[in-house]
Amino acid sequence: MRAEVTFEDARGVGNFLKSFRDPRNPSVESTEEIVLGSPNLEFNFPDLNFSREVDISSLVPPESNNLLTKKLLGNAAIKYRIHLPTPAANHDAKQVSADGKTLEWEFPVATMMDGPVEMNLTAPLPRLSLYLTLAGVVLLLLAIAFLAFLKLRSRPPSTQL
Repeated sequence: MRAEVTFEDARGVGNFLKSFRDPRNPSVESTEEIVLGSPNLEFNFPDLNFSREVDISSLVPPESNNLLTKKLLGNAAIKYRIHLPTPAANHDAKQVSADGKTLEWEFPVATMMDGPVEMNLTAPLPRLSLYLTLAGVVLLLLAIAFLAFLKLRSRPPSTQL
């Protein structure tokens, strides 16, 4: 069995997770949300930090025999894949594409039953330096134009004889 969920950007993940919550009790995580985990994005200039903790232990009934359940699961695993616009600088992924932009984590479900698993990565924000440079040039040109306007305005009117 294989299931895959794809999102174009991080906002899609948040909207997807919200769709599983009961509108009458939105503070309770849904089963789907527990399996997908709670992604955490932090923008720390000039990098993006991503972390996710997935804890499926709450899905296992406390009265179940964990050893038997783990044997029944066999080689079942959950894979998480993230595609980035720039290569990751730091990560704890198990597999990385040749260009460094696709990271993949694979966790055996039997291991996930014992407690949370984590995924972490840091990636530079794409083209941010270019955008900052362009913004700086535009601001500088606006400042020069404003100063020229003030200088022209402060001149005394010329008198002709």
